[in-house]
Parts: sequence; structure tokens; C-alpha cells
Amino acid sequence: MSRQLDDRLYRKMERLVRRLVHTGLTQEAALRQVMTTFGQVLDAGAENMFSDLKATADEHLAHERLLWREAQAALRAQWSEALDVYYLTVYGIAEAADRYIDRHAAGAAARQDDTFRALAFLHQRGRRIAWEIFALLSSGFPHGAIARARTLHELAVIGAVIGEYGRRPATADLANRFFDYVVIEELRAHDGGYSDFVADESYVNELRQRAEALTDQYGSPFAERNGWAAILNGDEAPSFAKLEALVEMEGLRGEYQRMSGEVHAGAAGLVLNMSALNPDEALIGPTMVGLGEPGQLALLNLHRLTWAFLVFGSPNDRTRIQELLSLRVLERFIDWYTELANEVEMRVATDSEAGASTVG
Repeated sequence: MSRQLDDRLYRKMERLVRRLVHTGLTQEAALRQVMTTFGQVLDAGAENMFSDLKATADEHLAHERLLWREAQAALRAQWSEALDVYYLTVYGIAEAADRYIDRHAAGAAARQDDTFRALAFLHQRGRRIAWEIFALLSSGFPHGAIARARTLHELAVIGAVIGEYGRRPATADLANRFFDYVVIEELRAHDGGYSDFVADESYVNELRQRAEALTDQYGSPFAERNGWAAILNGDEAPSFAKLEALVEMEGLRGEYQRMSGEVHAGAAGLVLNMSALNPDEALIGPTMVGLGEPGQLALLNLHRLTWAFLVFGSPNDRTRIQELLSLRVLERFIDWYTELANEVEMRVATDSEAGASTVG
């Protein structure tokens, strides 16, 4: 229908242009006049349509809200137990980290311990992302959750790198380099066209001066991507894969690449967005299928980040039995979530084959 309408409009515009040309206008002038007229007509039509839709917005929203509530109720009926365990796991991780921070924060501040500070900030960011993932899973958006789980993987790798190497005498300034690297990233964002990133040109000039000073201090590779970690790679900026290898996480590369498919606009993301129940259809809304894997990946990566924090956060070589016990208990919670999620996935797949409806 829309294609037929477009064709009719085009033919009508073509006839009007010919008529105007016959009156003595050039074709360029005639086309400009027709386009101006049609633009005014389209603006008026769009305004009328917008007014009608605005007047009936409450009616449309009431219907859509009802559908959303029904979809969410169907999802909770299947996933509430597993998602409760996810929540408890993140809560337990937060409690363990907060106890650790309460015990060590004062001492870390007194000795200006950048490694502790970096690991604490990384972990706190990881917790926030884990709650975002919970919100996405609870609403039926596993693909968005797996994209955020990718960020948790990156935080876990960087946390492990800073924790393990930031305590070594030869690389004791690694965390400080990591904090300083924000200058490079801010400047790169500005030079890439993100003009709203800074307030004025004087600040940009200050950034450039600071970046130059840091490059003089740490070496030219510092200005490259992941340059803060060049000291660990023969004074060459390492790839992220190299960072993974430095902390023996290279075995997770396939997992990371799969999560990356949902972040980037490549073909892999298109395949991932196919419906698990109907491979010929793309997902355009919430689903109750596939929530298990992103939840598991999120918890595993948050646990890896927590391990780095609790093991390397303190400058002491010894890790208290309380931290080790907390980490082991949290592993059991992750196993519990995985078991429940697998059961739900199998149940949902069986129900769908029997003709049961899914979310959306």
C-alpha cells in the first residue's frame, strides 16, 4: 500500500513539474517549487496525524500496558525462581565486597593505595552492571543482558590484570597509569567528534598538555589503545586478547566474541537476534527464551572480578579464610542459578512445542 502511495505521489509531482515548465519556468525552478509545495503539504499532514495520535495516546497506551503486564506475568511464572537466585547471588557478592571495603578502605587511603582504589571502583561498577542485567532479564531481554555481560567480562580481565601486576615492584604504578589513562580517552573522544564531551576549548588545550606530559612520562605507547598496560607488554600497547592472556583468561575468548556479537552491528548479531522458537523470525520484543546463558555469564564474570578484588585488594600476600569461603559459597549460588535456568529453558522449549504462548 505504501509503495503504491509513493508511486502515485511521484507521478503527480512529475505532472506538476511538466505543467510548470510549460508556463515558462525552468525544470530546476519548477522542481524546486513543487518540492516546496509538497513539503508544506507533508508538514501539514504530519501535524494533523500527530495531533490525532496525541489525542488518542491514552487509549493506545492502556492497550499496550495491558499486553506488557500479561507478558511480564507469563515471564515471571517461568523464571521467578531462577531470577530470585540471580538476585541473591549479586546481593551476596555486594555484601562480601562491602565487608572487604569496610575492613581495608581506611588503610588503603592512608597509604594511597591506587591498586585497592582501582579494584574497588571496578567492582562497584561491576555490581551496578549486574543489577542492570537483572532488570533486563526480568523484563525478558536476554540479548541486552548478554551485551552488558560483555562489559563485566572486560572489567574482570582488567581487574585481574591490575590486581596481579599492580602489586609487583616492577609494575607498582600500573593502577596509577590506569587512572591517568582517562586523559587519553577524554582527548580521543573529543578528537573523534564528541564536541559535547568538554565544556570549552581551554579544557581541550589542558587535556592535550596533560596527555603530552603523560606520554613523556610513560612513553609514546601510552597514547594508544590499552596504552596504560604497555609496561606489561614490552612497552607496546597490548590488544585486549593479550590482556586476557596475561591473566590466563584467553580460554574465554570465544565466550567474549559471542557476547560481542550483540554489541556490534555485524552479521553475528543478526544471527543472535533470530528467535529461538522460530529461526525465520527476528526478535522485536521481550522473550522468555534464552535468559539462562546471559545470567550465568554475568554471574561468572562478576565472580571473577570479585576474586580479583578480594585476593589482590589488600597488599598482604595472605587472603583471609573469610574471603575464600565467600568466594566458594558464591560459586555454589552460581551453580544453583545455572541448574534452575537450564530447567526453565527445557520447560519453555517443551511448552512452545506443545503450542504454549511465549512473551510478546
